[in-house]
Amino acid sequence: NFAHSGDIGTNLKSTTVDFFKDTNRVRTNISAENMYVLKMPGGPTVMGVDQFHCDIDISSVLAIVSDSGLIMKEVTIDENESWGEIQKFGMVRPEVVGILLDGNTHYFDAQGNRIQFPEEQDIYTKAIPFGTNYIGCIDNKLYKLDQSFEHLEVEFVSDSILDIATIGESKILVITSKEVHICNDQLTILQ
Repeated sequence: NFAHSGDIGTNLKSTTVDFFKDTNRVRTNISAENMYVLKMPGGPTVMGVDQFHCDIDISSVLAIVSDSGLIMKEVTIDENESWGEIQKFGMVRPEVVGILLDGNTHYFDAQGNRIQFPEEQDIYTKAIPFGTNYIGCIDNKLYKLDQSFEHLEVEFVSDSILDIATIGESKILVITSKEVHICNDQLTILQ
């Protein structure tokens, strides 16, 4: 079991987490570095993990976790498929996660099923509901998104966005690696 409470999108990069996994009734200690946690709006939490164990190959890299902390589904990789370290993890739609691994992007729905898109999708490292739309960020860009995650507006900030949050119904808090900004609902920086 794993419990997480929080908003949509948490990156626990540079954190080592030890957990146990039953493998043929043998309890195995596995280390996980660079854990990514993404709370789907109105749905489960999706966890992506760069797993490591010196004695065995670890096949699961994605887990779907209920609000009560139960792992509902583990997504495993095909033995012929190479999944290296997670390079990017985030939302591409309200119910779809994108994971960039070894230069290849993989997409999963909130139930852990693989899905395909005809072309590459933007992966928003953080996305939050905002009125009837969403606010998402990629690197130093803040986006206002519609329900299908199509861009409505974009605002550039000086450096990488670390976190975003809503302030009331019409303002957005934007935290970068060097500054904190407050934006209005049109993404104009107020301060």
